[in-house]
Amino acid sequence: MRGSRRMWMLPLVVVVVAIVAACGSDDETSVTPQPTSTFLTPIPTAAIVSTTPPVSSQPNVFLWPLEIRTGSNGMATFTVWVNTGLFGISGGEVTLRYSDSGCSVQAFASGTLLGEDPLVGHGTIDNDAGVAVLALARVGPTQAPSASGSFATVTLGCPSNTAVDIPSLGLSALMADHEFEQVPLVGGSAG
Repeated sequence: MRGSRRMWMLPLVVVVVAIVAACGSDDETSVTPQPTSTFLTPIPTAAIVSTTPPVSSQPNVFLWPLEIRTGSNGMATFTVWVNTGLFGISGGEVTLRYSDSGCSVQAFASGTLLGEDPLVGHGTIDNDAGVAVLALARVGPTQAPSASGSFATVTLGCPSNTAVDIPSLGLSALMADHEFEQVPLVGGSAG
């Protein structure tokens, strides 16, 4: 009788050891949870949108980002971006024509291209005519080539939750190099 009592305990001990080994410790989880069901319909994913303006070896000026959308407050902020090419940019003037956009310019401020506190030659916003102009110059010496960057930041007021039609925003620019000669801009942005 004694032997039979020990025999039933052996399988019980083996089962307990197997359960402890299978469950492991609660201190660390080493097994990745697996889903209990799968989706029968694909989950929509957003397209990857570049957040960095394109780089060019040719000097050019353009609006960034390429898609400008207003929020629920009807405001949209974007930059006037300058690829400097091999030039050092000492100053420039940008004109934005927006009368066909259905929007108004709320702010037109200096960006980072010309340093922390550039000189403002003039800054004009005429929402009746749909034209905003900003002329800036770097304070201090200019290194050639300058790093590409934002010449200006523009804040538009438009109808809420809409896309701003980029072609309706006419952009023209003139830039001066480190010797105050006009930079030959390429593309549709030349002055």
